[in-house]
Amino acid sequence: YGQAMYYLYSLVDGKFPYKSLFKTDRTAIESNIALGYGEASQLSISDLLGKDQLLGFGLADQRLDKTVGLAKPFVIKDPVATGIRGWKEIGR
Repeated sequence: YGQAMYYLYSLVDGKFPYKSLFKTDRTAIESNIALGYGEASQLSISDLLGKDQLLGFGLADQRLDKTVGLAKPFVIKDPVATGIRGWKEIGR
């Protein structure tokens, strides 16, 4: 299987949002986020109400530990309280 990834990019210029997305421990997200192996599906991204954070989670054929089930969610600091967020399958 190939690796299923969360590919992060800016809608403004289509580039990776370098130094603009951070984990909740304030470390910068410097690359796309691995979801697991195989085909990714059912990605969900939502605002955590009352916080400046986004929660994302999804499914792949296998998780990174090669078991089956929901991948470990990611929580990131949201630098902008409003805007367009979504997902689309690519590479098929």
